Amino acid sequence: MANQPPRRTPPKGGHPQNGSNRSSNGQRRSSSAQNNGRPSGSRSGSTQGRSGSGQGRGPAPQSRNGQARRPAPAQTAPKRPTGKKNPAKKKRKKRITIFVVEMVVLGILLLLLFGYTKIGFGRITHEGIKIGDLDINELDSETKELLNGYTTIALFGIDNHDAGNFSNGRTDTIIIACINNDTKEVRLCSVYRDTYLNIGDGVYTKCNAAYQEGGPQQAISMLDNNLDLDITDYITVDFNAMVDIIDLLNGITLTITQEELEAMCGTHRVGTDEAGNPIYEQSENYLETVAEAAGQKPDYNLVAGTQNCSGVTAVAYCRVRYTSGDDYRRSERQREVISQIIAKSKEADADTIVKIINTVFGEIATSYSNMQLLTMASQFASYELVDSAGFPFYKNTKSVGKSGSCVIPCDLVDNVKHLHEFLYQDTSYTPTDTVESISKEITNKTGYTRDDADDRLYGSVVPGADAAAVPEDAGAEAVPAAE
Repeated sequence: MANQPPRRTPPKGGHPQNGSNRSSNGQRRSSSAQNNGRPSGSRSGSTQGRSGSGQGRGPAPQSRNGQARRPAPAQTAPKRPTGKKNPAKKKRKKRITIFVVEMVVLGILLLLLFGYTKIGFGRITHEGIKIGDLDINELDSETKELLNGYTTIALFGIDNHDAGNFSNGRTDTIIIACINNDTKEVRLCSVYRDTYLNIGDGVYTKCNAAYQEGGPQQAISMLDNNLDLDITDYITVDFNAMVDIIDLLNGITLTITQEELEAMCGTHRVGTDEAGNPIYEQSENYLETVAEAAGQKPDYNLVAGTQNCSGVTAVAYCRVRYTSGDDYRRSERQREVISQIIAKSKEADADTIVKIINTVFGEIATSYSNMQLLTMASQFASYELVDSAGFPFYKNTKSVGKSGSCVIPCDLVDNVKHLHEFLYQDTSYTPTDTVESISKEITNKTGYTRDDADDRLYGSVVPGADAAAVPEDAGAEAVPAAE
C-alpha cells in the first residue's frame, strides 16, 4: 500500500459537532500532574498541518455557528440598583421558600435512596487511583481547558472468571467513554484489545496486557500515555454483571445473523469445499461458557434474526470473534449491547434500578466514591449516546515476536489526531512529543508506517476520506483480524 496518497484530514462535518459547547462548567478534578518534565505538544504552530503533507491549517477552526472555535466570553455589565421597591419582592420570597422546601424534600429522598441501596453500594470494590501515580502526558494549556469540559472514563471488562477479583486479568473489553459536561452527549470508543502499544516501562505488546500487569492503574496510564488523554477514573465490570443487568431489564433486543449464531454455539466457518458447501471448525461454545459462569442454562432454541435476548445470550453475542470482521466486529457488538442496556435502563422503573444496584454492584470495581456514583446516576436520564467507534482507525495486522498477531496503528500520531477529533471534536489537535516518540518506536518494531494502513479491514477509515462516510462493515470479509 506504499502508493497510497497522503492521508488528509477528514472534513469538519465528519463527526457530529458539539464543539461550540466547550466551557469548563462542571469541571472534574484536574489531571495535569507533572510527568518528570515530559515535553509537551503544541497547537500554536500555524504551518503544521494534521496530515503529513506539510500544508498549513488554513483559517482558524470554526464552530457550528460560524464563529471562532474558542471565543472569549462576553462581559456583561452589572445592572445598577435603582433604589426603588421591587413589587415582585414578596413573590420572589415565596418562590425561594418553595424552592428551599423542594430541595429539602429532594435531599430526604436521596438519603432514603442511599439508605435503601446501601447494601449494593457497600459491595462495590473501591480502588482509588492517585493522579500522581498515573503516566499522564504534559498537555498544553488549551488541551487541558478543552478536556476539562468533558468527563472521560475508562471502562474495562475482564475475562478472568474469578468473581470479585478486579486487581488483574486480561481485559476482554477496553472502552473510552467521553461525556460532554454541557450537552450530556456520550461517545464510546473501543480500543481493540490486540492493539500494539507501549503498556508501560517501554514494553510494547498487546494493550490488554496492561491490566494483567498492573491492574487499573497501569491500564489507565497506558491509555493516557499512548493517546494523550487525561483519564483518572475507571469502572471495571465482571461479565457476570452484564448477564444480571440484562436479565433484570427483561432482556434487550438484538439482531443475530446466522453466522453469529453458529459462532455463539461453538462452530465457525473457515471456507467452502469444492461443491461450495461451508466448512466448519469447532471453537469455544460461548453460550455454554457464559451460562456456566453465570450459573444458568444456555438457550438452544435461538434462531437467526431480531429477538429479545437474555443476559447469557447477549453476552455470548458480544464475545464471539470468529465471524466476518473478527475482533473489530466483536468490539462493535460490545458497544451495541451497551447502547441497548442504556436505552432499556432509561425506561426502567425505580424498583428495577434498585434491584440492579443491589444485585450487580458486587461485580463492579471503580475509582468513584458512592456519592459520586449516586450523583452520576441522578443525571443518567439526560445522557445521550450519539456515536461510537473503534481504535485504531488506520490499522493493519502483523505477527510481532512473542506478542503474536497484533493490530498495528498506522501510524499512532494520525490515529491520536483522529481520536481527539472523534471524542472532543478537536479538528486541529497536535499530539505530544511523547506520542510522536511512541509512534516512531512502533514503526521501528513493526516496519509499518502510515502508508501501510489497510482499508479492507473491518471498521477501517479510508485514508483521505470522510470518516463518517465509511461504513464499519466496509471490506468485512477481506482480511482477518489479529488472533
